[in-house]
Amino acid sequence: MVVNSLGRLIPETFNGKILTPYSDPWSLQPHAERSTRAIRRIGHNGSKLVGGLREAIIAVGLKDGMTISTHHSLRNGDYLLNDLVKEIDALGIRDIKIASSSVHIVNAELIPYIRKGTISGFECGVNGPIAELVSKGELDCPIVVRSHGGRARALITGEVPSEEAKSAIESEVRKIEGVKDVYNELGIGPATPLSSRSNDSFITSKVKARLVDSNQISANHIKVLSERGIVYLMGIVNEREAKVAIAVARTTAGVVKVVNVLEVVGEDETRRLDNQVLGARKAPPPSAPVENR
Repeated sequence: MVVNSLGRLIPETFNGKILTPYSDPWSLQPHAERSTRAIRRIGHNGSKLVGGLREAIIAVGLKDGMTISTHHSLRNGDYLLNDLVKEIDALGIRDIKIASSSVHIVNAELIPYIRKGTISGFECGVNGPIAELVSKGELDCPIVVRSHGGRARALITGEVPSEEAKSAIESEVRKIEGVKDVYNELGIGPATPLSSRSNDSFITSKVKARLVDSNQISANHIKVLSERGIVYLMGIVNEREAKVAIAVARTTAGVVKVVNVLEVVGEDETRRLDNQVLGARKAPPPSAPVENR
C-alpha cells in the first residue's frame, strides 16, 4: 500500500496495473505510445455509414483487450451497448473493457458475456444487477468508477433489512473525506422489484425532460434520482431555479413525493456555472408534498 496526497492508503497495483498515487495536478506528466489504425479522411462525397454494428466493429479494427465506449441516451440506459457486445462476442473478440458513460439496469443482458470472458472490466459507473453481483462477489469483474462533480453532499437511497444496517451504512458514508452532509433516505424492507425500478427510471426521465422543456433552468445544474416514486433533487442552483425544479418535479405524473436536497447559492454563482439565459418562473401548481432536507 502507498499513501496519496490526502493521506489515504491505496493499493500499489489493481487489476494487474501499477497505480501511481495522486500528488497534485502537475506532477504527473502522461506519456504513452499508442498504436491505432491510420486515420482515413472521408471526402465530402464519401460516407462513414456502414450496414450495421458488425460491419462498424470490423471497420474500426476492434481486437482482443481493447476498450469500447458508448453514451446512453436514456436515464436507465438503452440497448445499444447490449447489441454492440452481442456482435463483439459473435466475432470471437474477448477481454473487452467497457468505458461507457454508465451502465444501468437494462444492461443486465451483459452478465453472460462477463462470465464467458467477452467483457473483462468496466471503467465507469455501474448500476443494477451487474453492480449487485460484483458487490456480492458473485461476478468476477473489476469496476473502476470514474465519477465527476466533487459535490460535498451524499444522498443514500435503496432498501436495507433493518435500522441497524441503515445506521451502519450512514456511518461508513460519513467517514468519506470531503462529505459534509449525508441524507439517509434508505427504506427498511425487501429490495424494490425490477418493475418498480423501471418505473422510477421512467419518472426520472420525465422530470429531466420537463426541466429542459420548461426553458427556465439548466438541467446541467440538477441531479434527479427516483426511488419508489419519490423524486430526489440535488445540485447547485439559485433560489428561483430551486422553485422551478421543485414545481416541475411535483407536477410530474407518477411522483409520490419530492425531496429537496438542492444547494441554493446566489445568482452570480449559478451564472458562473452556466451562462444560459433562463426565462421567468411559472407559479407552481399544488401537487405532491415536498420535504426539505
